[in-house]
Amino acid sequence: IVSIPVDKNGVWNLNYYGKKPFKYYSFVDIVEGKTKEELKNKIVMVGFTETAKALYDLRALPFDPNAAGVEIHATAIQNLIDKKFLRNVNVLYNIAVLIFVGMFITLIMAYKKFRFRVASIGAAVAISLFVIFDIVMFYYGYWVEMFYPFLSFIVIYISLSAVNYFDEEVEKI
Repeated sequence: IVSIPVDKNGVWNLNYYGKKPFKYYSFVDIVEGKTKEELKNKIVMVGFTETAKALYDLRALPFDPNAAGVEIHATAIQNLIDKKFLRNVNVLYNIAVLIFVGMFITLIMAYKKFRFRVASIGAAVAISLFVIFDIVMFYYGYWVEMFYPFLSFIVIYISLSAVNYFDEEVEKI
Protein backbone atom coordinates (compact mmCIF):
# COMPACT_ATOMS: atom_id res chain seq x y z
CA ILE A 1 0.00 0.00 0.00
CA VAL A 2 1.34 3.40 -1.02
CA SER A 3 0.32 6.47 0.95
CA ILE A 4 -0.07 9.49 -1.32
CA PRO A 5 0.48 12.82 0.47
CA VAL A 6 -2.47 15.07 -0.26
CA ASP A 7 -3.45 18.41 1.26
CA LYS A 8 -6.62 19.11 3.22
CA ASN A 9 -8.56 19.47 -0.06
CA GLY A 10 -7.32 16.16 -1.44
CA VAL A 11 -4.94 17.81 -3.92
CA TRP A 12 -1.87 15.81 -4.87
CA ASN A 13 1.14 17.86 -5.99
CA LEU A 14 2.80 15.88 -8.75
CA ASN A 15 6.57 15.74 -8.86
CA TYR A 16 7.33 16.46 -12.53
CA TYR A 17 10.47 14.98 -14.08
CA GLY A 18 11.36 17.71 -16.56
CA LYS A 19 10.63 18.47 -20.18
CA LYS A 20 9.61 15.40 -22.21
CA PRO A 21 10.65 12.76 -19.63
CA PHE A 22 8.69 9.97 -21.31
CA LYS A 23 9.13 8.33 -24.70
CA TYR A 24 6.51 8.98 -27.35
CA TYR A 25 5.56 6.45 -29.99
CA SER A 26 3.33 6.80 -33.02
CA PHE A 27 -0.01 5.04 -32.65
CA VAL A 28 0.44 3.63 -36.14
CA ASP A 29 3.81 2.09 -35.15
CA ILE A 30 2.20 0.46 -32.12
CA VAL A 31 -0.73 -0.95 -34.11
CA GLU A 32 1.63 -2.27 -36.80
CA GLY A 33 3.76 -3.94 -34.10
CA LYS A 34 6.95 -2.00 -34.82
CA THR A 35 7.46 -1.17 -31.13
CA LYS A 36 6.45 -4.54 -29.67
CA GLU A 37 9.80 -5.31 -28.03
CA GLU A 38 10.32 -1.77 -26.71
CA LEU A 39 6.91 -1.73 -25.04
CA LYS A 40 7.07 -5.25 -23.60
CA ASN A 41 6.32 -5.18 -19.82
CA LYS A 42 5.77 -1.40 -19.88
CA ILE A 43 2.84 0.76 -18.94
CA VAL A 44 1.49 2.39 -22.09
CA MET A 45 -0.55 5.59 -22.02
CA VAL A 46 -2.51 6.46 -25.16
CA GLY A 47 -3.22 10.10 -25.82
CA PHE A 48 -2.78 13.04 -28.10
CA THR A 49 0.66 14.63 -28.32
CA GLU A 50 1.69 18.07 -29.46
CA THR A 51 1.54 16.85 -33.06
CA ALA A 52 -2.27 16.82 -32.66
CA LYS A 53 -2.56 20.51 -31.74
CA ALA A 54 -6.04 20.86 -33.22
CA LEU A 55 -7.40 18.33 -30.70
CA TYR A 56 -6.73 20.73 -27.80
CA ASP A 57 -5.11 18.36 -25.33
CA LEU A 58 -2.10 20.56 -24.66
CA ARG A 59 -1.52 21.59 -21.05
CA ALA A 60 0.82 24.02 -19.34
CA LEU A 61 3.14 22.06 -17.06
CA PRO A 62 6.03 23.34 -14.91
CA PHE A 63 8.69 22.52 -17.48
CA ASP A 64 6.74 22.87 -20.72
CA PRO A 65 3.97 25.37 -21.55
CA ASN A 66 2.63 23.12 -24.35
CA ALA A 67 2.88 19.57 -23.05
CA ALA A 68 0.61 16.71 -24.01
CA GLY A 69 -2.17 16.21 -21.46
CA VAL A 70 -1.39 12.50 -21.20
CA GLU A 71 1.92 13.49 -19.60
CA ILE A 72 0.05 14.45 -16.41
CA HIS A 73 -1.26 10.91 -16.04
CA ALA A 74 2.11 9.42 -16.93
CA THR A 75 3.75 11.58 -14.27
CA ALA A 76 1.22 10.46 -11.65
CA ILE A 77 1.87 6.81 -12.48
CA GLN A 78 5.64 7.34 -12.44
CA ASN A 79 5.38 9.11 -9.04
CA LEU A 80 3.54 6.06 -7.71
CA ILE A 81 6.14 3.67 -9.11
CA ASP A 82 9.11 5.71 -7.80
CA LYS A 83 7.32 6.68 -4.56
CA LYS A 84 8.69 10.15 -5.27
CA PHE A 85 6.10 12.54 -3.88
CA LEU A 86 6.06 16.24 -3.06
CA ARG A 87 5.01 16.80 0.53
CA ASN A 88 3.56 20.05 1.78
CA VAL A 89 5.50 21.56 4.64
CA ASN A 90 3.85 22.08 7.98
CA VAL A 91 1.69 25.19 8.43
CA LEU A 92 3.93 26.20 11.36
CA TYR A 93 6.89 26.29 8.99
CA ASN A 94 5.04 28.69 6.69
CA ILE A 95 4.10 30.92 9.65
CA ALA A 96 7.70 30.87 10.91
CA VAL A 97 8.98 31.85 7.46
CA LEU A 98 6.48 34.73 7.28
CA ILE A 99 7.56 36.00 10.69
CA PHE A 100 11.27 35.62 9.92
CA VAL A 101 11.06 37.33 6.53
CA GLY A 102 8.95 40.12 8.00
CA MET A 103 11.29 40.69 10.95
CA PHE A 104 14.42 40.56 8.79
CA ILE A 105 13.14 43.07 6.25
CA THR A 106 11.80 45.30 9.02
CA LEU A 107 15.17 45.31 10.77
CA ILE A 108 17.01 46.12 7.56
CA MET A 109 14.66 48.90 6.54
CA ALA A 110 14.13 50.37 10.03
CA TYR A 111 17.82 50.94 10.73
CA LYS A 112 18.23 54.66 10.04
CA LYS A 113 21.89 54.60 9.08
CA PHE A 114 21.16 52.33 6.11
CA ARG A 115 20.59 54.12 2.90
CA PHE A 116 17.97 52.96 0.45
CA ARG A 117 20.56 51.25 -1.78
CA VAL A 118 22.12 49.29 1.12
CA ALA A 119 18.67 48.27 2.38
CA SER A 120 17.72 47.14 -1.12
CA ILE A 121 20.86 45.01 -1.36
CA GLY A 122 20.08 43.49 2.05
CA ALA A 123 16.55 42.72 0.94
CA ALA A 124 17.82 41.15 -2.29
CA VAL A 125 20.21 38.95 -0.29
CA ALA A 126 17.33 37.90 1.99
CA ILE A 127 15.16 36.97 -0.99
CA SER A 128 18.02 35.07 -2.61
CA LEU A 129 18.63 33.05 0.55
CA PHE A 130 14.91 32.29 0.82
CA VAL A 131 14.74 31.12 -2.81
CA ILE A 132 17.87 28.96 -2.42
CA PHE A 133 16.42 27.37 0.71
CA ASP A 134 13.14 26.68 -1.11
CA ILE A 135 15.01 25.05 -4.00
CA VAL A 136 16.88 22.81 -1.54
CA MET A 137 13.59 21.88 0.15
CA PHE A 138 12.08 21.10 -3.29
CA TYR A 139 15.06 18.89 -4.09
CA TYR A 140 14.34 16.87 -0.94
CA GLY A 141 10.67 16.51 -1.89
CA TYR A 142 8.97 19.34 0.01
CA TRP A 143 6.60 21.89 -1.48
CA VAL A 144 7.13 25.27 0.20
CA GLU A 145 4.63 28.09 -0.17
CA MET A 146 6.41 31.10 -1.68
CA PHE A 147 3.54 33.48 -2.41
CA TYR A 148 2.80 34.73 1.11
CA PRO A 149 6.44 35.34 2.14
CA PHE A 150 7.00 37.36 -1.06
CA LEU A 151 3.75 39.24 -0.54
CA SER A 152 4.73 40.08 3.05
CA PHE A 153 8.17 41.16 1.85
CA ILE A 154 6.70 43.50 -0.76
CA VAL A 155 4.16 45.03 1.64
CA ILE A 156 6.73 45.56 4.40
CA TYR A 157 9.39 46.84 2.00
CA ILE A 158 7.07 49.38 0.36
CA SER A 159 5.61 50.47 3.70
CA LEU A 160 8.96 50.99 5.38
CA SER A 161 10.42 52.66 2.29
CA ALA A 162 7.56 55.16 2.41
CA VAL A 163 8.03 55.70 6.16
CA ASN A 164 11.77 56.24 5.72
CA TYR A 165 11.18 58.63 2.83
CA PHE A 166 8.71 60.75 4.77
CA ASP A 167 10.97 60.71 7.87
CA GLU A 168 13.82 62.09 5.79
CA GLU A 169 11.54 64.76 4.32
CA VAL A 170 10.43 65.80 7.81
CA GLU A 171 14.07 66.00 8.99
CA LYS A 172 14.93 68.28 6.05
CA ILE A 173 12.23 70.76 7.05
